[in-house]
Amino acid sequence: IAMLVSAEESCQSLVLLSPTLNLKNDFISFLGEHTMNKISACESHECVELPWRSINIGRCFYDSFSRCDPKSAVQKHNGSLLCIAGARDFSANNVREIIKAAQCQAKEQCIIENADHVFMVDDESMLETVCKMVCEQFEASLPNECCAQSPRLSI
Repeated sequence: IAMLVSAEESCQSLVLLSPTLNLKNDFISFLGEHTMNKISACESHECVELPWRSINIGRCFYDSFSRCDPKSAVQKHNGSLLCIAGARDFSANNVREIIKAAQCQAKEQCIIENADHVFMVDDESMLETVCKMVCEQFEASLPNECCAQSPRLSI
């Protein structure tokens, strides 16, 4: 979503965590073809069991995939860009593609070994590492007055 918004609204700094590029294919990789087929055929929504909780995914969400082109959106971004993904997730390949496609000058990728789509959500040290990278990116790429107005995240 952040990539799509950045194509419409200018932003100085963009951080992407476990980003998708081809929404349909990426969701098939993540949720499985059987689940995605159920979502595409449902009238309202399907309850999907994720490793960390259950969520309802609606048919309209599935139908929106064809209207979204994250790759062309990121090509329009002209601020700084940081892409982070776990090496054990489909999004690691997306990070590499996004960095190649991005036209901005300040761009960086970080593939975290032994991390999954949600950066090993039960591993506090992994989450602290990701939070620290995000904070450092914003502190380095946003004007001081912008960071001074925002509450600091203590890690």
